[in-house]
Amino acid sequence: MKLAHDPRLPAAIIVLLLVFLLPPPLATGAPPPAPAPPPALPSPAPSPPPAPIVVADFTATPLLPARHESLDILGPGLLATCAPQSHKYFARCQAAHDVQLKDLSGRPVGPALTIKLGDRTEKFILLSTVADPARPDLTVKWGLITTDGLFLVKPTWDRLQFLGPGVFAYRVDTKCPAAKPGTKQPASCPKSGIFNLNQKRTYPADFESIQPDNAAPYAVRKTGGKHGYIDDHGRMIVPFLYDSAARCSDGLCRATLGRDTVYFDTTGKKMLTVAMNADVFSEGMAIVQAPGFKFGFIDRTGKLAIPAIYQAAEDFHGGFAAVQRAGKWGYIDRTGKTVVPFKWTEAGDFSDGFARVTLETFGTKGQTLSTDTAILNAHGKTLWRVAGRFNYYLDSGFPVVSDPEKERYGVVDPQSGHLVVPMKHKYVSVSGQGLIVIGDDASRVALLDRKGAVILPIADRTVEFNVAGVLVSTGGAKPSARLYDATGRKAITTTTYDELGGWWTSVPHLGTFRRGATGGLMDARGRETCTVPGASDGAFVTNATPVLVHRYYKRWSTGAFTHHFASDGLVKFKVNGKWGLYDFHCRVVSAPSWEDIGLMREWMVPVKSAGKWGLLKITARPPALDRVH
Repeated sequence: MKLAHDPRLPAAIIVLLLVFLLPPPLATGAPPPAPAPPPALPSPAPSPPPAPIVVADFTATPLLPARHESLDILGPGLLATCAPQSHKYFARCQAAHDVQLKDLSGRPVGPALTIKLGDRTEKFILLSTVADPARPDLTVKWGLITTDGLFLVKPTWDRLQFLGPGVFAYRVDTKCPAAKPGTKQPASCPKSGIFNLNQKRTYPADFESIQPDNAAPYAVRKTGGKHGYIDDHGRMIVPFLYDSAARCSDGLCRATLGRDTVYFDTTGKKMLTVAMNADVFSEGMAIVQAPGFKFGFIDRTGKLAIPAIYQAAEDFHGGFAAVQRAGKWGYIDRTGKTVVPFKWTEAGDFSDGFARVTLETFGTKGQTLSTDTAILNAHGKTLWRVAGRFNYYLDSGFPVVSDPEKERYGVVDPQSGHLVVPMKHKYVSVSGQGLIVIGDDASRVALLDRKGAVILPIADRTVEFNVAGVLVSTGGAKPSARLYDATGRKAITTTTYDELGGWWTSVPHLGTFRRGATGGLMDARGRETCTVPGASDGAFVTNATPVLVHRYYKRWSTGAFTHHFASDGLVKFKVNGKWGLYDFHCRVVSAPSWEDIGLMREWMVPVKSAGKWGLLKITARPPALDRVH
């Protein structure tokens, strides 16, 4: 407990002593006689004030003993144990097939079943039972649990997936009707329905399939093969009359009936009917196919805004659409004006102001004689072109070009269009200020400016970008680390450290350092804010929430496993070979006694001892306790 020194304390004691030791005043009469003077005594030396005791703002309380092979904090009231996993740092049990759910006291949650974790959000987790741990692909039933440990749906459905916020699609495998003579009987006939958690209602499984989307309405297929749309309540908003139905895009939902294409708004109101095959809308335009297999574009009124004169067409992205004429691809704008000549054999969509195109030449027998790849900018101009077939991606606004076969990377300057870094490097990274790190096959790296000029020559080092600037470290028998500003040329730290790390966005512009036998924290200006004697290593233990995010597009979908990092948390330091927890003032929260410390979530921290994992609960110390005297 923190005992803070208060200079007012001695004065208070003197007042109390005077009250109890002095005689009471006389009520009336003459003043009392003067007391005899006390004998002279030597004056005692003044006592030094007690030194303040520094106590962390947090306490660490054991929640679970270190007895588990692995621990995954799923939420504020839910844990998972499993066999060790390769992704143990972020979500230990996400890929496991032998998961056991427990509450914060270690007691089993729900039915005693071996489960597999599915998609998760910050509030909900899908899960499925596993019939045979040796055959994890044989899932049995699906359910839904909250991150507080409340089973909303015990594993009873044959499939479950997220739709919109609080809305799920479930599937049950039903017995198929008798097959027609001479046809094979299916093993089962799946039916799908809506589970609306917001309403706490399950709507009947009346549909053959429900197409997941980012929000309602959802395209569904009804028994008999007809399509329509339903809302989050499972209610029909577009009748089941259509031959097909697609995901809604650009505020309109598209269905087909014979040769007609019909568009509805998100309430189910019919907005437009086009007497030809048409695609979904993108940036206010939709591709249409006219008789003779020619393609053009209609606007949201149904008017043929761009004539159907092209052999093929792609959606509008970034104001441009790739179209094909006479076997060659080019680009047009929303008025139909050609902005990129028709000379390419392949053309991709514009994304963030860039697009990739390819030009192939062929011999008389159809053999490929040459292939060129180019990157176009937002004005349709060729930014960069080189022989071969290459990919590109954006890194801090710079097109990074790559050879997928040779696994080599280079960098194009988006302003000049020059290849400022040749495509011969094993690794490339670009900072927000345009500094470039390149790496070779021997894991040596160099630092370049945005024009490709060398700032630090290739050497056995690491270079990392962070919110403070550029962190440069070297290993070996005499490791060293320095922090530079965003130009990479001016040192922020006035001395060379053995190790530096951090300054990420997940903590308030703090980094860790080690200087000899002392570790500690440093701010983004290179100033040491606190120290931990004997610390040999350090890293931040910030609150992290793992979430699987799905995004649906016209013909495909993506899923990404992301981690939401909070700006609060703790830091861990290794002292005498053991890890301990400290606050951002280097004050001890849990003494260095652990083999390892994992990421915090919901202010709970996995800790490892004797090869097993346990759990600590971190609580804030009430401010009043810091003022007890």
